[in-house]
Amino acid sequence: MVIPGWVGVSAVLTRQVPNTPAVAADQADSPLGNRLLAMTWDRDAIGYRLVGAEPGPVVRDLPDALAAPDPLLGAAVKSTVGTDELASAGAAHDALADLGVGFVSIAGASTEPLVNQLDATAGVTRLSNNNGLILWRVLPRGSAIGSSRVRLVDATGAPLASIPVTGDHGRTDVGIGPATGASAAGRRLVVAEPNQWAAHAAVTFAGRRLATVAGAQQPTYLLPPTAGRLSITLVPTYQRWRWGQLGLLLVALFMTAPFGSMGGRRTP
Repeated sequence: MVIPGWVGVSAVLTRQVPNTPAVAADQADSPLGNRLLAMTWDRDAIGYRLVGAEPGPVVRDLPDALAAPDPLLGAAVKSTVGTDELASAGAAHDALADLGVGFVSIAGASTEPLVNQLDATAGVTRLSNNNGLILWRVLPRGSAIGSSRVRLVDATGAPLASIPVTGDHGRTDVGIGPATGASAAGRRLVVAEPNQWAAHAAVTFAGRRLATVAGAQQPTYLLPPTAGRLSITLVPTYQRWRWGQLGLLLVALFMTAPFGSMGGRRTP
């Protein structure tokens, strides 16, 4: 879920209070680690963002450079709010589930055309309408328990199982059982993150580092059919900042270390 923070410029700060429904916040912190797609409707424009269990950005006086938008997220939103009759009935649902989206919310009146459209979307069911925030649940896909941040699929991309996560951004350290039946050949691990995520992630299975599958739309890794322990860790994005923090810590320790009295010793 989004962590409350302080935003502002100069000496004026304003507390930012998250507006995440309780059920979506609970699921974000669960082993599924799924996310909320929060949308706003403003005349002919639709704003959207993903809300998960990740910590908020570093507080700063000036805004940071805008991150490049995730094309898969943009396509999923377009599939959800679009009116393309040629798209399959479950296209929007599948696109959301593949991104680890478990819930969709819209801030606005229940009479908006977009609300009626989501009510009619296959695989999406309305949960509540509380103080102008309308919430839908994205139903599970295939045999999965629900939309998850990390999942196992077969060689065709069909979902096999949801993999529990133990931290933000797909971090995990869990045991995976052996493949059975038709899934024994070509089972894959898929992480619901942009492809840039793989550059900062170390994915190991049974102690062996895995490489990403070339050409995949999301970070994807081939898993052997045997059982093993899956570990996903992430390295800091800004290494220089981490080294700077370490340097400041060493300076602080040096300044607080006792070095004895500076005065000369007197002899009787």
